[in-house]
Amino acid sequence: MGGGSLNREEIRSTLTKLLRLYSPSGREEKAVSFLHSILSSLNIKSQIDEVGNLIAYKDGLPKVMLAGHIDTVRGKLPIRVDDGIVWGRGAVDAKGPLISLLNAFQRYEGKLGLVFAALVDEEAESRGAKFLSMKKPLAKYAIFGEPTGLRAAAVAYRGSITFRLEIECGGGHSSISWAYNNPILLLMKIVEDLSSSFPTYKDNFKNVTVTLTGIHAKRSQGVPKRCIGYINLRYPPQYSAKEISSTLENILSTLPRECKFSLFQLTSFQPYRSKIKGELISAFRLGFLKITGSRPLFIRKLGTGDMSVIAPSWNIEALTYGPGDPKLSHTTREHISIDDIITASDIILATLNELEKVIC
Repeated sequence: MGGGSLNREEIRSTLTKLLRLYSPSGREEKAVSFLHSILSSLNIKSQIDEVGNLIAYKDGLPKVMLAGHIDTVRGKLPIRVDDGIVWGRGAVDAKGPLISLLNAFQRYEGKLGLVFAALVDEEAESRGAKFLSMKKPLAKYAIFGEPTGLRAAAVAYRGSITFRLEIECGGGHSSISWAYNNPILLLMKIVEDLSSSFPTYKDNFKNVTVTLTGIHAKRSQGVPKRCIGYINLRYPPQYSAKEISSTLENILSTLPRECKFSLFQLTSFQPYRSKIKGELISAFRLGFLKITGSRPLFIRKLGTGDMSVIAPSWNIEALTYGPGDPKLSHTTREHISIDDIITASDIILATLNELEKVIC
């Protein structure tokens, strides 16, 4: 894909080639190398960092980063093109949005400095985003590529924290199971108590969502002695990870004395909320209006993404935007319109041009 005007056939060809390079989390090397070769052929400065992220640069100030993830969930899907629709694993989440970002990056010729980042491991532990978040900020603004649908951009994400909880009691005979503490039942009660510890709102974004994502207990002829549970909590910006952890620890302090527990925090992502009246979102409004003739929707996501990792750490203005129906993410029906990829690229490019007018 070269600079200048968009070529529909090049978009189709680049996306289908990228989809054929199966890249579940941890196996992104071939897909990263493919994009690296495209950038190198255009004499655009790029490098692959220590964890496998592809980073490319265009000189200028201030810096804006266009970042998307190149990994997918596991599970190969047939790749085909039907009447301008591309099908395949990652078409929606998130190689289609990544192509929109890449093309806008290539076509931009203004004064802003641009950084393009194809990040690894977003679908697993966000190693790519975490690695960047610990570095000196590469940009003052960022647009992250995820499927939000053409008309909407995400400006807020809930936080996420995952725990591994191990409970060990004394066990007992199944014929009088009521006489013993069952760690499996205790785990279920902990999850129930944790869920009821937070107020419930009609606005789901404001709620804390508690999910028991896994449970393991060795089969026993009696009451089991030990069980391990994995608990994930999604929480809005009004809470902190410390508050969430303290609530769980308070519940655990009420366990029967004969039972011991070990609690480990496995992952933690901060909630993030962008500045609705900030320069980036204002530029996006104008760019969107210029391309579509209408106003965009701004949404808050119940999940998390790489924006949640990088934007709070760098303290920058950011939004998430990209073509594709988010309801198709991770499904066997992933497909995306080439026209939508092109329109999204035009909107991102227009946003950069509008931002340049304000800050350069």
